[in-house]
Amino acid sequence: MVKLKKIMLMLLMISFVSYGYGQQNEQNLVTDSKTEMVIDKYGSKIVESFKSMTEKLTPIAIDTFEMVVKLQIAKGIAYLIPLFVFIIFFHMSMKHIKKADFSMYDWNIHGTLSIIFGVITLISLISTLTFISDAITHLIAPEWYAIKDIIHLSKELVK
Repeated sequence: MVKLKKIMLMLLMISFVSYGYGQQNEQNLVTDSKTEMVIDKYGSKIVESFKSMTEKLTPIAIDTFEMVVKLQIAKGIAYLIPLFVFIIFFHMSMKHIKKADFSMYDWNIHGTLSIIFGVITLISLISTLTFISDAITHLIAPEWYAIKDIIHLSKELVK
């Protein structure tokens, strides 16, 4: 994979160099060495193949970006799960507290359930407060997070 990346970078460099030579006037073009003659001879072919490869890869890149955006929306929804858990268990805890009898020696099942649901509610509240800002920003600007992830992935691939 690393060799393929190096080959692609070399081809890109050659194509940009040859493209630059192709843009110069014929008077300024110096063909003293064999390398320059080879570049002059095959430069346009390299540029054309690079352009055709870019045209073929553009739809794939667009589809990939759309998929990464959908992934960011899904991540935002997943960050909202503690909020839903908090709402459900808060409601259940309040329901059982109303029915609970917290007298000294006579606890009923509602008292125990209200304490259990209260602990789960507290844990989910802490999780909600931790993740709610990420959830909102992932839902409001998924494109920004998609670009951020793509840049991070490209940095990892270059290493």
